[in-house]
Amino acid sequence: MNMTRHSDLIRYARDSIEASTHQNDMHPFSFYNCEVCNKSRPFELVIRYDTEESILPIQSLVGHIQGRCGVCGKTTLLLSNTEDDDTERSIRPTCACGNNQFVVGMCERIQGEKGIPGLFEKRVIVAKCSKCKNIQTIAYTE
Repeated sequence: MNMTRHSDLIRYARDSIEASTHQNDMHPFSFYNCEVCNKSRPFELVIRYDTEESILPIQSLVGHIQGRCGVCGKTTLLLSNTEDDDTERSIRPTCACGNNQFVVGMCERIQGEKGIPGLFEKRVIVAKCSKCKNIQTIAYTE
């Protein structure tokens, strides 16, 4: 994935977890890849979760995020932070322009002390519309 082409998505993700106020922490960003294409592709997303929230972004996601590749059609599990598979609710994000395919990435805040990695603290999942390039937050996890 061309990081320069999506630098706005990376910047947005880091701003979303307040990276500038946690300068001693590390904030790695990674794009989600299709398992078949082995590349970051636009995905149609399905978020399955158990919290009471019904609008994006989900503040404390406990559940699964799946992405269906817009190129090959393979569905990939992008994120899962529960072993339970009885999630009751689901959301299929759509952009304000009507498009439902997004380039998706994740940024984490990992506590750091003098450059030594520590505990995972917070994660944000962000999506950039493949059509109009609008960026939105999908969910946070802690």
